[in-house]
Amino acid sequence: IARLALQPEDFPFLAQIGGHDDSALVRAQALSDRLIAAVNKIEREPDRIHMQLDWSTELGSVILEYIDMQRRFMPTAVLTLKFEPETVWLTIEGPPAYLQVLQNRTTSPT
Repeated sequence: IARLALQPEDFPFLAQIGGHDDSALVRAQALSDRLIAAVNKIEREPDRIHMQLDWSTELGSVILEYIDMQRRFMPTAVLTLKFEPETVWLTIEGPPAYLQVLQNRTTSPT
């Protein structure tokens, strides 16, 4: 094995190489974690998941940002909030693989 003494200036196109920014994905994961932590109950159907949430004002802002992120990363998904007199449900419809990932992340009983 040979060693070469190289310096950054030895690569004339280095300034044209862009970095990879994962900040949006990291934020989406953090929002997903907070959402999953607020799930009281899960009901699964073949093409959707219903999550009963432990609602709070803080969770409301988390969910709105979560929905915005999901619309960017998974535009085919349909997310619906349903406010009932004593509970709030988030229903997510989408491709089977997407729903499977969500189901795998939840540990609440059905």
